[in-house]
Amino acid sequence: MQIEKALIEECIKGNEHAVHKLYKECYPLMKGISMRYQKNSIDAENAFNQGFMKALKNLKKYDQSKSFKSWFSRVIINVNIDIYRATKRHQELVVYKESISDHEMSNPSIFDSDLKIEKEQLLKMIKSLTPMSYQVFNLYAVDGYSHREISQQLQISEGTSKWHLSVARKVLRKKVSEYLQMKKQAI
Repeated sequence: MQIEKALIEECIKGNEHAVHKLYKECYPLMKGISMRYQKNSIDAENAFNQGFMKALKNLKKYDQSKSFKSWFSRVIINVNIDIYRATKRHQELVVYKESISDHEMSNPSIFDSDLKIEKEQLLKMIKSLTPMSYQVFNLYAVDGYSHREISQQLQISEGTSKWHLSVARKVLRKKVSEYLQMKKQAI
């Protein structure tokens, strides 16, 4: 995603055509980021729209010497975390509800074998994690946040962040293993 500085300047001035063009250029990548945090496409689109409006409102604060993609990605991730926090608080008021690391993703014994896991199936497994483990896994394994950053973002301790990542990895290992066994038996 390469955004021209002139387009950003026009958006700051309030040019509606420029805003529409920016929206169209950012939509695919940034909605994809929201899809990692939301359970369905409608929620992801709503999160993207909230993030777009927030970014547009704060466009004057964007340092044009830095990557627009990185800055905007951070805005979208933060909006998704805010949505998660609001949802979490709401759920706690109503009813208390109860990673595969980069090295593991490149483990040939799982992913380079004849039995491969489709991307959609893996995403389904990840989305089946408990909400907090899902958020921690996404922030750590996908977006590259440290446990310290995750703890600040989600307002949990670093130890709790590490615990959720550990739980997510164990659950995903088990689900991947079960899936591969099932697929192997079907062959």
